[in-house]
Amino acid sequence: MLEGPERTATFFNPCLIEDDKPTSPSAAGTQELSGAGAQEKPHWLYILGEVDYDLQIHLYPEAEFFNILERHLRETLAQGRRFILLAPSECVEKLRSRVPISARKDLLNFCAYETFTSLMLDAEYVFYWNLASYSTFLRVVNQRPMFMFDGGHLVRHVKPMVERMGYFYYQSWTPPFLDPHAPLDVDVLSGLAEEYRRDTDRIVSNLRALPSPDQVIEDILAQAR
Repeated sequence: MLEGPERTATFFNPCLIEDDKPTSPSAAGTQELSGAGAQEKPHWLYILGEVDYDLQIHLYPEAEFFNILERHLRETLAQGRRFILLAPSECVEKLRSRVPISARKDLLNFCAYETFTSLMLDAEYVFYWNLASYSTFLRVVNQRPMFMFDGGHLVRHVKPMVERMGYFYYQSWTPPFLDPHAPLDVDVLSGLAEEYRRDTDRIVSNLRALPSPDQVIEDILAQAR
């Protein structure tokens, strides 16, 4: 959104929707890096940024938070899925001895942006601790389900932005929140995912009706002549 004293111009870039993009020459290599090949199990991606990791281990006793996180990772494996956790180095190292050896390769403290995007968009489900994460918008516009364990540091500490973020970023909608203490059940998540797709279908339909960035620029230039 472009804002100024005289006007506001709203637009949407359809290139954010993966189905609208032409096939990239590097797509096959990125898919291989992400482990999203046909022979792989579906993966659930857990995204925990450094600031929100620090927040969580202070909201809970640290031992309790790691017990919760370990349990969710093991629940993922028990339901025939592969977990991938992207988290700070300290968190990854403390979890390493608590998950099966075969799954330790999926505890990541860093990956290239292209790999991250592929992991995030190819995931069956993504779990966040931050409602304001920039990558959530890509999940929304591609109608791929995600769930929140917590609103995150901005939601908790910058109260005035919460309403505006909900209105502009999420189009007056809120992604589903999960009780972090409750077990992850594939049937429950599947039901929530269906609701998510119905809700985001409305959002995407509204966004697609907006002009593209090119159209907005052409309109601004035409009025400036």
